[in-house]
Amino acid sequence: MKKRFLYIALIALTLGACTEQDIVEQPSIPTDGGTEVRLPADVNSGELLIKFKPEMTDILDRTMTRAAGNGGVMTRSGIPSTDEVLEILGGYHFERIFPVDSKNEERTRIAGLHLWYQVKFDEGTDLQEAARRLSQLGEISKVQGNSRIKRAYNPKSRRSYVSQAALQQRAATRSGVAAGRFSDPGLAYQWHYTNSGNIWVNDKEELYAGTDADGNGYKDDRYGYNFVHNTAAISWTDVSDIGHGTHVSGTIAAMNNGYGVCGIAGGDGTKDSGVKIMICQVFAGENSVSLNGEAQAIKYAADNGAVILQCSWGYNSSEANEVEGYSPGPATEKEWADTYPLEKEILDYFINNAGSPNGVIDGGIAIFASGNEYAGSASYPGAYSKCVTVSAVAADFTPASYTNFGPEVDISAPGGDTEYYNAIGEEDNEFWENNEVSGSILSTMIRNGSPAYGYMDGTSMACPHVSGVAALGLSYAVQQRRHFKASEFVALLKESVKPVDNWYSGGKKKTYYRNHNSPAAAPSVMELSKYIGKMGTGVVDAGKLLNNIEGSGSDMKVPNVYVAEGGTSTVNLAYYFVNGETLTYTCTSDDAAVATVTVGNNLMEVTGVKTGATHITVKVSNGSEQTITVTVRKNANDNGWM
Repeated sequence: MKKRFLYIALIALTLGACTEQDIVEQPSIPTDGGTEVRLPADVNSGELLIKFKPEMTDILDRTMTRAAGNGGVMTRSGIPSTDEVLEILGGYHFERIFPVDSKNEERTRIAGLHLWYQVKFDEGTDLQEAARRLSQLGEISKVQGNSRIKRAYNPKSRRSYVSQAALQQRAATRSGVAAGRFSDPGLAYQWHYTNSGNIWVNDKEELYAGTDADGNGYKDDRYGYNFVHNTAAISWTDVSDIGHGTHVSGTIAAMNNGYGVCGIAGGDGTKDSGVKIMICQVFAGENSVSLNGEAQAIKYAADNGAVILQCSWGYNSSEANEVEGYSPGPATEKEWADTYPLEKEILDYFINNAGSPNGVIDGGIAIFASGNEYAGSASYPGAYSKCVTVSAVAADFTPASYTNFGPEVDISAPGGDTEYYNAIGEEDNEFWENNEVSGSILSTMIRNGSPAYGYMDGTSMACPHVSGVAALGLSYAVQQRRHFKASEFVALLKESVKPVDNWYSGGKKKTYYRNHNSPAAAPSVMELSKYIGKMGTGVVDAGKLLNNIEGSGSDMKVPNVYVAEGGTSTVNLAYYFVNGETLTYTCTSDDAAVATVTVGNNLMEVTGVKTGATHITVKVSNGSEQTITVTVRKNANDNGWM
């Protein structure tokens, strides 16, 4: 199965209604006509996404504030020329895409994301004409269609399952693994590890409490959010929910606890030993989110602490074969950016704003599957030059039969290849106890709403291998107290590979059988030479990445402190020094009249005394020393000014 899934997180807010009294006079300066807005063929009827120019900020803010106070649904912008067009076109719903979140509003505005709005029209509205008229207004800078994310696989196709009992039984009949390696019984069937659920919790929220305790725009989002149904309740029991996201997540973060299967960065089962998966549901049964929901999810991820965006989804490749039923996607970065400008902006937001300049990584890493259309170019958004794009290989490191490849690909990873390994004319039996699928990827699954284990193929399966290795590398960087810019870490990830191009030379060929379940399946011959230079730098190698992290990046730095008069800010010093938990610290303020400092149990507490700035010197028992700046104002928080 070649499947795609986006798991990430985000925020949504319903805005109030606007009355005629809220209209603010603002003349429109028409553009020169602009270029025709490119609408996707599958655009949602009656919906457009528009971005206003920065000069419109004050008007939009006032309109939104007044509307929220009225408690209704917003229908107009407060900008006369825009509202006149909306009236003519039959607009009835007007909503800011990214809700106000006081903690992250400043950087939201710096990125210009506060200027994006969703507009809904009457069903009969000519969207192309609506887009043309809106794009001609001087107040609006971008207009795009809204469409839904689609699966690139058949959710009704057969799945291959295996039970915990079967795994235990098989493990007892196979030779054990070396001491110190994964202990889970399913390892013997996870060739993709020998070749190459930890869930994030929002502690400030309670599920089903009916409140937005942390003020991020989402009620009850303790374990992430279901963006399809706009609820904190994650669903998985629909007949069309085949466990794709669960399979992807297990590859990354299933715990190595002697039970079932293990993930690349799942830890050993003890508290906080593995990486965390932030749940963002964008597929539910036959339903999926629209592009504005996708954008909200990515922003939520950046704003709530995620640093890796694992994206086993995407559009079809531009070289996908229409005869086989594929609808080709964007061919160039410009075409993609012109058609989906919001998507580009929100990916840039994640890449630029995730992480922390004081943490292990400054910026975020967006990792995408290259696609499964047997095509010679990767699909967007993964093909975007700022993303990491992953192609799939079989167990012998040959390109998986279905994988997209091309110059846009950055790296490869195991994805499985039943068309290469499985017997011709035999079904991939849906099983529970007795059979297994050779050459596929084994991970966690959902079967009829219950936990299970099973096999899947696809670049969707290759992608989480890279995400898991990246997460493992960042976890090791935390131990080593190394700091990276996101671009530095991506470059290191691409260097940490097993090269494959030399295996594809010399006229080598690979034979596989598309539609191999049919007795009449015909052989397809792959000329491996055409993949040289088009499977990225090589197959991701976790060991090499861990070795490369040592000595790379820069030392972690104790962050500067912003504190209010009479307020206190606490910094865990152990986080910034190797073996920091075993060290002792002495901290001294240059001017106790501005700020005082105390240390206890590795925690440095800085108290603001009066407005001003001073320095604090941190001396460590290992002989190192750092100096930070403390700034005190009447009102401040540890992110800056309120």
